[in-house]
Amino acid sequence: MDELNSPGISKRPRPPTSPSDSPPEKQTPKKRMAPGLDAETKAQIAALVVAGINEAIAKSNLVTKTDLDSLCALVQGVKEDSGKLRAEVASLKEVNIKLNTVVSSLKEENYVLRSRLDGLDRQLRQDRITITGLTLQNKDNVIAETKKFLSSIAGHTVELKTAYVPYSSVGGRDIVVAHLTDETKVHPILVSSGSKLKATGIKIARDMPPDMRKRSNRMLRLRWEIRKLCPDKKPTVSYDVLKLAGRRFVWKEDSLLCGDEDGTAVLRDITGKDMTSTITEIVKFRPDRARNTSR
Repeated sequence: MDELNSPGISKRPRPPTSPSDSPPEKQTPKKRMAPGLDAETKAQIAALVVAGINEAIAKSNLVTKTDLDSLCALVQGVKEDSGKLRAEVASLKEVNIKLNTVVSSLKEENYVLRSRLDGLDRQLRQDRITITGLTLQNKDNVIAETKKFLSSIAGHTVELKTAYVPYSSVGGRDIVVAHLTDETKVHPILVSSGSKLKATGIKIARDMPPDMRKRSNRMLRLRWEIRKLCPDKKPTVSYDVLKLAGRRFVWKEDSLLCGDEDGTAVLRDITGKDMTSTITEIVKFRPDRARNTSR
């Protein structure tokens, strides 16, 4: 005892020298585990979780799988409709090509038929002339006045089958159609009238169907333009046909043709002049002639 209480001797406990000398470890108490959930409870919890997620998705306006399925179905439907539409468009294009071919063929047949009809009509009118601008003193005796006028132009007595006024132009200047006899030739009268009727306002021309008359007037204007640009060229006009350098030019609708060639190009080769603008002006020209067409 004295040794323990004596000064100079440390009172710290000695470290343990063996395992048996160590204090016992403090043991942590184990947590008690909750009893396992049965299958029904798990299913109920899962259903509640899914319902909560669906409700949250609905409130947040997010795209659902149902929406995606509907969208996919819609896109597929549009694709199918687009394919059908393309097929229909392709079919319509083929039909349009066939129709254009038929229409072109019908136009060509119509042109040929009209040309034949014009030819027949021209034969019926070959002994007839029209006198434009003649002022009749007595319209009850058109034949006598017309015979007297034509005889003065021809320089000899001209016999007529008939003469009549189909309509009157503005200003009281009549248009007379005169039907000559077989013995009277039209051409000499036309030639004589060219010089004798200058500056009189009276014009004598062959009687033609309306469409042929329109084409003939265009050719006369074209002949005048060619002579003005190329004085050395000598174009001639017979009815509605222009002849130049051995080539024949005709109007087909509003196009000038020389055989199967473009008439404008052929004229350029013959004359050395580009007459495109002149021909365009001739086609666009519309005479302002108000007529009383009472027959």
